[in-house]
Amino acid sequence: MFSKFEFDGKLNPTFVERTFKLPLSSVRAYLKEPITPRFVHLGFAGVTRPDRPRLDLNKQPPVVPLNKELDFILTFKLKGEDLAQETGIPYTIVRPCALTEEPAGAVSFFTEETT
Repeated sequence: MFSKFEFDGKLNPTFVERTFKLPLSSVRAYLKEPITPRFVHLGFAGVTRPDRPRLDLNKQPPVVPLNKELDFILTFKLKGEDLAQETGIPYTIVRPCALTEEPAGAVSFFTEETT
């Protein structure tokens, strides 16, 4: 995982900030027929973790135990998901777990449809 933070909460000395890209064609591939307008929310796989009771923070990705220090980014990403669902417009929520600088490899997906 390429993170700004190490698992011990300290800054990663090898971290280099770069531009993140997510080709929307990879999201559109799931649609049988294109729907517009469509809202795409980029979240994080751990957005529900900070509120879990008895969670061992030492076994979580670095951003989870640092949620408070990062101005509650996970909390606000989850609120963003809730707002997207409340709007009534077609939406897609993407929850990547680790974004890296490595070339694309095997792709795995978990999909959930809500109404």
